[in-house]
Amino acid sequence: MLEDSPNGIRAAHTAGLRVVGVPNPVTATLALEAELVLSSLEELPLEDILRRVDGIQPLEVCPPLSRMLLPRTPAAYRDRARCSVW
Repeated sequence: MLEDSPNGIRAAHTAGLRVVGVPNPVTATLALEAELVLSSLEELPLEDILRRVDGIQPLEVCPPLSRMLLPRTPAAYRDRARCSVW
């Protein structure tokens, strides 16, 4: 999850998501308690962001999106949680 505010980060954590904090001009001076905080999305390539956030697999090892969206099985829910970048 990408978030730019402390409230959004708290909400994402409450939902069980890992968060990359990217402050905007209004929230730049606030403390963002995310798993990773970047000054800009241009700071790192997406693959590096994914590797730095604990537990999220790079997109290329995630199952196809159709397999994660359609079935309502325990394995599909685990895949969606593990690959929560989409």
